[in-house]
Amino acid sequence: MRRASDATVVRHGPREAVGARTVRVAGQRVTFAVLLELRGDAAPEEQRMILAGLRDRALEELVEGHGGVTARLRDAHHAIDQAVRSEAGGRSGPLIAGAALLAVGEHGIVLAHAGPVVAYHRTEADAPRRIPARGPWLKRESIDATSVDEPGAEPLGAGLGRIGGPDLHWEAIPPAPGTRLLVVGASTAGVLSRDVAAALFRTPPPRVGDALATALAPGQPAIFVAPADPRGDNGVEEITGRTMAPGDAEAQTIGGGPTGPFARSAPIGRRTGVADLARRARPLTDRGRAALRAAGGATARGAARVLLGLFPARMAADRGGADWMRLAATAALGLPVAVLALTLLLALRERGPGDAIEAAAGGGGAAPLVDATGADDALAADPIADRAAGIQRLGDVRLEAALAGGAEDPRDIVAVGDARYVLNRTLGLVEWVRAGEARAAWRQGLVVNGAVAGAPVDLFWLPATGGGEGGQAAVLDAAARLWLLDGESATPVGPLDDSSWRVVTRAAGYDGRLYVLDRGGRVHRYARTDGLAGEPPSFPGPPEAWLQQDLDLSQAIDMAIDGRILVLLAGGDLRALQAGGDTGLRVGGMPERIGDARAVYGSPSADQILVADAAGGQVIALGGDGVFRARLLLPPQPRAPSGSALATGRLENFHALWWDEADGHLWLVSGNALYRTAYQGSPALRP
Repeated sequence: MRRASDATVVRHGPREAVGARTVRVAGQRVTFAVLLELRGDAAPEEQRMILAGLRDRALEELVEGHGGVTARLRDAHHAIDQAVRSEAGGRSGPLIAGAALLAVGEHGIVLAHAGPVVAYHRTEADAPRRIPARGPWLKRESIDATSVDEPGAEPLGAGLGRIGGPDLHWEAIPPAPGTRLLVVGASTAGVLSRDVAAALFRTPPPRVGDALATALAPGQPAIFVAPADPRGDNGVEEITGRTMAPGDAEAQTIGGGPTGPFARSAPIGRRTGVADLARRARPLTDRGRAALRAAGGATARGAARVLLGLFPARMAADRGGADWMRLAATAALGLPVAVLALTLLLALRERGPGDAIEAAAGGGGAAPLVDATGADDALAADPIADRAAGIQRLGDVRLEAALAGGAEDPRDIVAVGDARYVLNRTLGLVEWVRAGEARAAWRQGLVVNGAVAGAPVDLFWLPATGGGEGGQAAVLDAAARLWLLDGESATPVGPLDDSSWRVVTRAAGYDGRLYVLDRGGRVHRYARTDGLAGEPPSFPGPPEAWLQQDLDLSQAIDMAIDGRILVLLAGGDLRALQAGGDTGLRVGGMPERIGDARAVYGSPSADQILVADAAGGQVIALGGDGVFRARLLLPPQPRAPSGSALATGRLENFHALWWDEADGHLWLVSGNALYRTAYQGSPALRP
């Protein structure tokens, strides 16, 4: 008998590029799926052989490995990384692999990928949305943070060769009704249109294979996860056991089970035989060989220096052989270090599964490029030229914290006093920044008092009633539930009545009330009811249709409230809404058009509006009337590459801003880093 949580996993493409196995992990049935791509210095037939080896190596780690789901996904990526390095040895040209690994279980889906992957995800309530578009390729060696040696690939940054292995991008998808996921390789991006993806999502599971074969050219790998069709069974236990021709598709169905956090799978029982010890030693040896060689070399060099110091005459005279004293001293110094290195490697190998999102958040981002720059460190700017161009330089820019995820991950920020939170939309993660450190405060899939956090819609500030001091940062999720943030904890509220919603994308608070922006041309306003002491507020009942006139809000990017509702449009224009209608405010006096608007902040006390312009890498300061005042740029960065945006003071991958007026600081999210600079407002600097 079928259960509501049953799912069908369909793989498409050549057998060597796509594989899947179903196993039991901690008592639950899990289907692991592998999607691989390979580019570089190898003939087509050799590439197919290498891909088959990588696939088998990954499936072996996933099926026979120890620990929970997260640990197995991580170990499989390590195995692929080591195999690519081994294959690349001795080649004159590069050999680069990308890998997407999925775990589809009774409690949701986890996608861990290192490589450009195009993925679409939807539930019954959502339109198809694109999730992490690109990640780092697995490389055979570390590369410089500013180099790109593969068209279309992101720069990795140094450090791929460390024991921790490749950096991974993660997506954890809870088991919402009708959840579907399509993952394809980077080479498919030009073939798979958004319309085709939408059509696939409407295809029943028995026909998904035919739809994939029609939409994708032969040889292009894809994985599709969809609810199982109750009318039939496509189940195949071991679908990798048969040869599959390019263009073919195969499916298998997995069953449901008890509820619980899928990403926190407990370790399974451990085997203790000699064969198991040998199997466990292989990945340990592969992963640790380079590290042990390096440690051994360093130990030997250090021991030699010590011995030369202890026995200079003897060592100088006895260069042709090794006497017992030299061997004994070297062993005494080197053996403890080797034992320590081996212990550390075993500890890394046996580390528990942990939490998928928190584990991924720790090391996914590249190092920030902006220096913590004081006025004395900055390159000299030309004040006359700056004024003519309407530029105001921000001084004393300080790096506040490094953030989880990649530099291109879209982010939002709230910074009021000590309530400093950054939402990473790609990871579905909110980080609380305190004392220079970013800590996880909320994440998609979080379970509190039976409430499961859905995909994030917006992070915003919910002020106290009456305009007094106080308030809280809050997250609105796709399940129409509010999550009130307090340090590293989150309290669920709701869900809200969303029966009148169309395409809700943003939220904001004002005077204790909640305003929700709907791209369908609506603004929903919720009245607030405060709870008893120690209890969170609630927003009961259906919302008021606050907007009283028809407006095109389909291009709305962000919203803020300064006594009016400010709506930022994709082209950089603004709408100011008041008393249920458009006030007629328009942006004017700009020296150049905003290329890529990302965020807006409105200040009634300073009579100022700030807009984040990602294309220009700058903050645009407008008066409350929408008239241009200044372009806010960093000081020119002395250690940035010559000719880069940072060299001229422009922010790279500029995502979000917040002006904490009481504290006198402007907060900027650039790439995967949070910066703080003193800011008291902008005078009119018109070109």
